[in-house]
Amino acid sequence: MNTDVIRTSIAAVAIVVWTAGRSDAQSVQWGAKAGITSSSVSEVADYYDWVLCCHPLFPHARVDSQAGINGTAGVFVAAPIAGWFGVQGELLYSRRQHAVDLQPYENVTLSFRRDYVDAVALARATIPTGGFSRFYAAAGPVLGFKVGEDAKSSDPSLRVGNPATNICAVQFLAYGAPDLLRPTQMSVAAVAGWTFRRLLVEVRFTQGLT
Repeated sequence: MNTDVIRTSIAAVAIVVWTAGRSDAQSVQWGAKAGITSSSVSEVADYYDWVLCCHPLFPHARVDSQAGINGTAGVFVAAPIAGWFGVQGELLYSRRQHAVDLQPYENVTLSFRRDYVDAVALARATIPTGGFSRFYAAAGPVLGFKVGEDAKSSDPSLRVGNPATNICAVQFLAYGAPDLLRPTQMSVAAVAGWTFRRLLVEVRFTQGLT
C-alpha cells in the first residue's frame, strides 16, 4: 500500500466576532476567529494492517483510528468583488490530533498532535436574507506550515528517544510519517456560514491532498 493515500480530514466549527467593518455585504470586513476542530487520518487501519500482514489469532482484526478534538484561532479579512461574489483570506493557528488503538496486535494506544499555521484563500458567495442576517458559502486552498508536533504512547516504557525501546520509533512511524515528517500540508476547505451584524457562526470541512 502506498502511504501517499493517507490523508488528513479536519472538521471545524468556528465562532467569529467582527472587529471592524459594517454588517452589509458591500464592505470590507475583518476580525478574529476561534473554534473547535476534530481531525482524523484516513486509511490508517489499512496501512497498519498491511505493515503487520495479519494477526495469526485474529486474521480479520482491525486497528481503531480515532479523531481528536482540539482548537483553532486566528484572523481573517473578507472583501466583496462584485455583487454577491467576494474573497476571504485567513491566517490561523490550528492544533490537530488523532489516536490509534493497536489492539489486538498490542495493548497500546498512540496519540499524535500536529501544530500548524494555516494560510487560507477562499472564494466566497454571500446570500442576503433580509435585515442584518446573511448566509454564505466559500471554498479554496489551505497551505499549512507545521510549527510543532508530539507523539505519545499509553505504555510509559515506550517513548520517543528512549534507546532501550527503539521499536517505539517503528510503531510511531506507521502513523506519524505522513503528517509528522511533512513540513507543509496542502488542503482544500469547504465552508458554510451565517452572519448577523458583527457575529458569525461557521462550519467547515478541510481535506488534505497528500
